[in-house]
Amino acid sequence: MIALSQHRFAAINDQIPLLVNGDPVEGIRHYLMSYLKVVTDQSTLAMVRSWLRFILDPSNGQIGKFENDRRGIERLLQGLVDHQRLTASTPVATIANLLTVELYGVLVAWGVDDQASPEQRLRDYCDVALGSMLAPYLVK
Repeated sequence: MIALSQHRFAAINDQIPLLVNGDPVEGIRHYLMSYLKVVTDQSTLAMVRSWLRFILDPSNGQIGKFENDRRGIERLLQGLVDHQRLTASTPVATIANLLTVELYGVLVAWGVDDQASPEQRLRDYCDVALGSMLAPYLVK
């Protein structure tokens, strides 16, 4: 399951060099929405629920999936710092962790409430919280 998901998400991580040259909020939003699109386009709700059970079961030792996803977001954030779109004081690891938790939270919410659109939930998060979280670190 980990190898399959790594293959599916490789195209998203391949976008990072392009995303680091633009607006950080829009680049991160694009990355998160692309991630979610891979999941929702290639999975049924039943598959997502199975994936959640697999990922959330600590006895299976699959913490690697979360870590892989977090590292992708961390690479994007570090690229934005390196390209001087975010300040050098940006807490890259902390923000990567928060964004990964939010992304996983959207998937958990979809698994629990299939009437709510995961895309809309993620758009709402990006509209309401992402800009505010990054505001102190944006290079003016």
